[in-house]
Amino acid sequence: MKLSIFGPRGCGKTTYLTCLYGKGSKLGSFAMIANDQVTRNYLRERWEAIQEGLDIQATALATIPLNLTFSANQKSYEVELKDYGGALVMQHSKPDEIKKKLRETLFASFAESEAVMIFIDAGSQEDSLDRRQELECLIDVLRSQHKQALISRPIAIVVSKWDKVVHEDTGIQNPIQFLEQKYADLYSIIKNFSHNMHIFAVSAYGIGARDPNAKSKLAPFNLEKPFCWIAEKIDEIGYLALETLEKENPHDLKKLFSGFQKFAQKVYKGPWYEKAITKVTKYRQEIWKIQRRNIAIASVLCFLVAMICFGILEYSQYSNIDRVLDDTNVAQNPDQAIAEAQIYVNESHLIAEFIGWKQKIQEKISKLQSSNEQQSFEKIEVLFVNKTSDWQAREERLKKYKIFLTAYPSSKHGKTVVGYQQLEEAQKRKEIMQKEFTTLKREWPKGSMEMEYWQSWISNAEKFIQDYPDFEEIVQVHKDIEEAKKQLKYLDDQKLKALMQRIFESLQRDYPKDSKDPFRWQAWIQKMEQFAHEHPDFEEIAQVYAKIEEAKKQLQQLEIEIEYRKFLVELDKTSDDQKYLTLCREYLAKKPTLADKLQNLIQKREQSVLEKVQRVVNGKNSYKEKIQCYVEYLETKEYQDEGCHNKAQMALILVEKELYEEIRSRADLAQCTPERLREANQLATEYIEHSYDKRYLILIKAWQQWYQRLEQGISISVTIQRAVLDINTDLFKGVYSPDTYVELIYKGNKYVTDEKEDNKFPMYWGTTSLVWKLQDTALLRIRLWNTDWGNEYREVTSQDGFLLKFFAEYQDQPINIFGNMLYISSNVVWLKLPPPIER
Repeated sequence: MKLSIFGPRGCGKTTYLTCLYGKGSKLGSFAMIANDQVTRNYLRERWEAIQEGLDIQATALATIPLNLTFSANQKSYEVELKDYGGALVMQHSKPDEIKKKLRETLFASFAESEAVMIFIDAGSQEDSLDRRQELECLIDVLRSQHKQALISRPIAIVVSKWDKVVHEDTGIQNPIQFLEQKYADLYSIIKNFSHNMHIFAVSAYGIGARDPNAKSKLAPFNLEKPFCWIAEKIDEIGYLALETLEKENPHDLKKLFSGFQKFAQKVYKGPWYEKAITKVTKYRQEIWKIQRRNIAIASVLCFLVAMICFGILEYSQYSNIDRVLDDTNVAQNPDQAIAEAQIYVNESHLIAEFIGWKQKIQEKISKLQSSNEQQSFEKIEVLFVNKTSDWQAREERLKKYKIFLTAYPSSKHGKTVVGYQQLEEAQKRKEIMQKEFTTLKREWPKGSMEMEYWQSWISNAEKFIQDYPDFEEIVQVHKDIEEAKKQLKYLDDQKLKALMQRIFESLQRDYPKDSKDPFRWQAWIQKMEQFAHEHPDFEEIAQVYAKIEEAKKQLQQLEIEIEYRKFLVELDKTSDDQKYLTLCREYLAKKPTLADKLQNLIQKREQSVLEKVQRVVNGKNSYKEKIQCYVEYLETKEYQDEGCHNKAQMALILVEKELYEEIRSRADLAQCTPERLREANQLATEYIEHSYDKRYLILIKAWQQWYQRLEQGISISVTIQRAVLDINTDLFKGVYSPDTYVELIYKGNKYVTDEKEDNKFPMYWGTTSLVWKLQDTALLRIRLWNTDWGNEYREVTSQDGFLLKFFAEYQDQPINIFGNMLYISSNVVWLKLPPPIER
């Protein structure tokens, strides 16, 4: 909720807010808290002054933004409030400037505020003249406001310092009577204009606060009432707006559901919340009903389509089998034809069974089986009797056995044919087993020292056993596998021993005897320890551990000899920042007890490096060079300080934000030219290629794609919609409505609309297309013709060849042709880059 507070200086606005904040947790069910540190500090400072009995200072000539949350009646509201300093309406030597300043402030506030609080001081009349002059400035601005600006907003008139009215016994009984007597003009304006106005009498200190010593015993009166009333009114206005939307768009269920749902989430308690939830439930149910109906219709349609496709498929299968059983195919190969048809009959075909297609196929099969079965068996019998050991001939026989059994499943010769088939397949399997066993024996890697050969042979032999467990000589195969595994293990052991011996001898040769480099000793010890860990069964493992212990003693003695002072002397000689930091971190790894000193050196040098980078960046002119400086710094592994990295990243983000702003500025419609667009494209390419943060990358890429389409050329669809003609212009003569048409001329091409007779408001609705590229400079001419008196015309010409901007600017406004208004529309879309993202 956005709220603005107005009132003359000294009327108690800041005191009211301060006391409300200070006493906000002790006013019944009302409570108020600050949402940010700025608001908290602003109000706490003044509250402490009030508690000490001091008068708080008047608000400066400025607008103070305050962010508060108040709760009442189990509901809470976030308030973005602007406390306009009373000095804005203060009279001085230049009243016109103050009035102008107030007018600008109030106009801006009415445009963005959901509610307004106007403070009136109910104090004594000693300075009433000055304050009345200040209120007159406010009244002038309210009079100049559009009436609608006041009607639609809750306005709370807060009569402050009401305790003075009570003490002075003025005879005034209520704040309405006070306004009618003291501020009749202001009350009359707001009463006549506003439908949501209420008057409150409040006192920040309370009735007893007139005693100077009583400020520590504050008893605020009515402070929370204006806020509670404004909150309720805003909820009511929001709900009534949704009801108006509901009447205007009764069929837009999704929009109404979304509107009431958002309102309920925002309000979440109270009578308006309950009404909104009822509406949300109603529209959710209606939307679900429509969705269920659509799903049901779609399901029925899908089922019908599936059934039609299924029927077409089954008919296609039936037709194919029917063709297989025609006389020609049966005469050539009856067994094959019957077998294919028999497979079809054995399958499930629901539609074919229902219509009777399968029964027809079955009848044809039965006739063919009775006439061909005996003859087919005799052929099979001859084949078996005259069988040969030829591999190809056996495969052909097996195929014919299978076809016979499929074609004549109930044949009395079926067992005989199955017997033939089993005998042939057994012989075939036996030959395959023998052949593969012979191959295994031949491939035995006798005498080979290559482990890969033995592993491959074992894998092939185990597969043979798995495939042919019934092989006659399977025991021999198992024995060969065991023997091969023993040979493989022997080779593996020999290979491992030789390898360990070579590694140990190499490590002994590399022993860093007499070396003063601790890193060499550490590396050698690490290698030896790794060797001992990986090969604990090495024959000379005791010697390995002895050498490790000896090396550790040498390393320890060497580290004692290295002094920290020598390191600092060498470090001071290092001017390279990266090397400096590397040396510090390496030394820190060896000497953790010096961590504090070394970390301090590292941090100072890292900060110095960042300052150098920033100075270099300040001397660069191009964004590319600035970005590269920061990226090079961030990607250098030696620079590891998190705080410096964060500062560099934030600076880099600001540079890329400035680059984005440059692109956005050049691509702005109001100031754009083809040259500025080209400059924006160059900057966009620079951003895409070199940016680091890339938070605007998607926006820039989308914009550059749009620009590239402009360079390649686009088709602009132009619709001449209508015109509003002024017959008093020099194009028309006489008193009758004219006959007119419109002509577009571009690059020598003309487009002419239909002629409209006797009409001051002709509707043309003619559409044409113009092909335009960014580099085009040809001008567009638009002519309005009158054919009544000599076929005359008046013409307007585009200022330049930048037609994209021309049509974008005239999308929502008419073209003035010597006083006549021509309305056109086009498909032109000007891609606008949004404002940069604020962190």
